[in-house]
Amino acid sequence: ETQGGKMITTYKSVRSKIKEGDILLCSGKSDVSKIIKKISKIGYEDRNVQYTHIGIFDWWHGRLMVSEACEGKGVQHNNFSNKYIQEPYEGRLFIARVNSESPEIKDVMAKLADAMSCDYSESDLVKIALNKLSGTKFKSDPNDNSFICSELVNHAFGYIFKNKNKFCIPNDIAYSGKLSIIYEII
Repeated sequence: ETQGGKMITTYKSVRSKIKEGDILLCSGKSDVSKIIKKISKIGYEDRNVQYTHIGIFDWWHGRLMVSEACEGKGVQHNNFSNKYIQEPYEGRLFIARVNSESPEIKDVMAKLADAMSCDYSESDLVKIALNKLSGTKFKSDPNDNSFICSELVNHAFGYIFKNKNKFCIPNDIAYSGKLSIIYEII
C-alpha cells in the first residue's frame, strides 16, 4: 500500500531494499516520546507526524544495523531487527533516503565510526527544551563530543540538515526537504 509517497510494508518485504546511509525515523508512544513530541511540535504544528528518534542504517556481515545515540547509553551500533522488530517498537517506524546533496556514504560511515561510544548529551536535551519553551538562545557546541540522536545524524552527514552551531531535533531532519520518506514499516 502507498500513502503520501511512501510505501507501507512489512520489515520482511523491505529489509533487502534498505541501503547503507538510509535513515531510520521513529515516532514513539512511550511517556518519554510524548514529552519529546510536545516540545518538538513547536515550529512543526502543521505536520502530521512528530518524530522522536532517528538513526542511520548500515549493513554489517549481512545484518541490518542502525547507528544511534541512545539516552543513558551513548552512541551505539545496534542490530535493527533485535531492537525494533523482534521486540516490537512501541510507535511508528519510517525509512528515509537522503537526496543527492548527501556526502559520500563512506564519509558518513567514517564519522559514525569515530562517534561510537561517545556519550549521550542530556544537557543538550535540556537546552533544546528551554529554547523551544521559553525562547532562550542556547547554542550547540560543535566541539562537544556528546550527542543526542538527531545531532549524531546531522554530524555524520556533514551538517547538511542544520547549521552545526544550532541544535537539531529529529523533525529538523525529517522536514528539511533533504530526504524522502520511502517506507513505513508495519
